[in-house]
Amino acid sequence: ECCVCKSEGELVECDHCPRSFHQKCHVPQIEDKVIKEERAWMCIFCAFTSNQELLYPDEQKPEDVMTHQISKNMLACPYLLLFVYSADEKQIFATNPEQYLEAYTRVIKTPVWLGKIAEKLQKKLYKTVGEFVADFELIFTNCATYNKNNAEYYAMGKHLKQLFDHEFRKVFNIQD
Repeated sequence: ECCVCKSEGELVECDHCPRSFHQKCHVPQIEDKVIKEERAWMCIFCAFTSNQELLYPDEQKPEDVMTHQISKNMLACPYLLLFVYSADEKQIFATNPEQYLEAYTRVIKTPVWLGKIAEKLQKKLYKTVGEFVADFELIFTNCATYNKNNAEYYAMGKHLKQLFDHEFRKVFNIQD
């Protein structure tokens, strides 16, 4: 089963942990040449956790982290994205909500979902960590707005936001 989308299919297994991914689900996407090579492959979870202490050894302030160039955080940001993806057990936040929610765009002006964030990250459309985080915040705000009368989905969004906020602080070594 793919660690990200929770479905079966042709999977690439990490050589350092039990996780598996579809080529397109992993961020960055796993290129064909990587699969054809006989070398060990490491997923973003393993790559990030094995380098975390080197990347952010000193305590940081949230406002400073937001101004960091995304290009210098291409282990932390994909890790955060896939962390949230894998925490979204039912894949509620993975795809465009317009495809399955009636009148969504009448309530929500700027739809964002995890797949869109993955695409923007893959295409290097974010300049700063702040822009990346802003899209996550928009997912959570949109969820709260659209589901204000649906306690179950409202709670799912709130829970995912709490997970994201906690992991974000941990990833970037931000103390309370």
